[in-house]
Amino acid sequence: MSKRTLYAHFRTKNDLVVAYLKGLVLTGGTLESVLAREGIPARERILKLFDRLPADVGPVRGCPFIDAAAEFPDPESAVHS
Repeated sequence: MSKRTLYAHFRTKNDLVVAYLKGLVLTGGTLESVLAREGIPARERILKLFDRLPADVGPVRGCPFIDAAAEFPDPESAVHS
């Protein structure tokens, strides 16, 4: 996807990052969502934190929430909400 296509859908980089982070939360793509699962014993939840990601996911380069906070240091930024 080109930068032009992204900005046709998102007015600013800030808007794009916020949409991505919200998507992670809504789809359960966070470590916190693994720990919050009900119906799975606590031991299993903890072990799931170490499950291998599917091969098509690509490399993981840190926590997206921490990366976004570092990229947008202003605490008033929508990224921090």
